[in-house]
Amino acid sequence: MKSLPLATSLLLLAVPLCAQDKAKAKADKIDFKTSVLPILEKNCFECHRTAYTAKDGKVVRPKKNVVFDSKDGMLQSWKGKLVIANKPDDSEMIKAVSLPADDDDRMPPKKKGDPLPKDKIEVLQKWIEQGADFGDWKAAPPVEGSKPAKPGDGKGKGGDGKKGGDQNSGGEAMAELQALGEALSPLGSEVLLQAAHGKARIEPFADGSALLRVSFPGHEDEVADTDVDALLPLREHVVSLDLGRTRVSDSCCAVIAKMPKLARLDLRETTVGDAGVQQLAACRELRSLNLFATKIGDAGMAALRTLPKLQHVYVWQTGVGAEAVVALRTALPDLQVSFAIDLPDPSADGGQGRKRRGKK
Repeated sequence: MKSLPLATSLLLLAVPLCAQDKAKAKADKIDFKTSVLPILEKNCFECHRTAYTAKDGKVVRPKKNVVFDSKDGMLQSWKGKLVIANKPDDSEMIKAVSLPADDDDRMPPKKKGDPLPKDKIEVLQKWIEQGADFGDWKAAPPVEGSKPAKPGDGKGKGGDGKKGGDQNSGGEAMAELQALGEALSPLGSEVLLQAAHGKARIEPFADGSALLRVSFPGHEDEVADTDVDALLPLREHVVSLDLGRTRVSDSCCAVIAKMPKLARLDLRETTVGDAGVQQLAACRELRSLNLFATKIGDAGMAALRTLPKLQHVYVWQTGVGAEAVVALRTALPDLQVSFAIDLPDPSADGGQGRKRRGKK
């Protein structure tokens, strides 16, 4: 019998090996419902459920505005950094459960029990490495005997029931913001891909919504004003924009001012100053504005007086004076201005994180 050429023999040998590799990969794939969800239910849901009204009529909100009992909540919490597909080391969930047992920021907290076992952390890490696939899971059943919190319930209280922090769990009232996009049709994938410019993370604000949330995780050092210019085709759809720690300047605000449905804007640790902030007066739906460690001064603060729906402004470590803060609060009595040293850590969603031990 004539023997086959060596190359052909190797190719035939590779076929069953490839099939074996695929079968092994499928067997190793972490299933969210059977492997991940039980971990979250046992260790996270108690403190991090979507806001609801309890039997006694009190609104119970998720601690630090972090939500684990829904897909949307997990993808939106911590400004989209709670779970970052394929990047467990950048995902705040993995960072929090991997901290030392005596760290104040370790999750679950000490008063709730022991640290998460190593094998459970590995399950979460592997699930994120594989793309953080939720399958067909959308949300956990509501708390028995409760009802969803209505927009505005508990106004003026943070996720822990205390004054300060975001006024609505997971950000501003979801229902109110979703209503902004009722007349919009979703944009095509080609438009989104072009606007992303290879750097932006563009995702629906909620399932079925045409509104968009835009951020640049992992690319902050590369993002400049031209990347914001690329978002112009999305201007009618953007409801949340995170430009924190990027290299944008006042110039980008001309494009941002053309986003009529923008409700959340993060410009922390950029060079944006008064000239840029003054242009933001055109964003009439703006609720939350983070200007921590920017170049804003009193002139920029004065421009914010014309924003009727503004709920929270961060201006710690800026050139803003106390008189300008008082004037803004007088013009907008319901506005919360984080101005003094007690401003929560701006790197955490909702601004309620604490500095970890050993960190400078």
